[in-house]
Amino acid sequence: IRVYSLSKREIEVMDLMIDNKSNTEISEQIFISSETVKSHRKNIYRKMGVNNVLDLYKLLLSKGYVELPSH
Repeated sequence: IRVYSLSKREIEVMDLMIDNKSNTEISEQIFISSETVKSHRKNIYRKMGVNNVLDLYKLLLSKGYVELPSH
């Protein structure tokens, strides 16, 4: 993750995005506004070179940062 120069807060937001949390849920959980979450989300997408959370998840999966959930 450091390779993409994400801030600690962006990593925190990204982890919650990967957990399929909405902007509102993320904002409530880490005590920032929804607008700030949107800003972080936009920056994460830009830095990671993806356009949506699915592409982000696929990228993180391919790099070994996340694993597919086992059922």
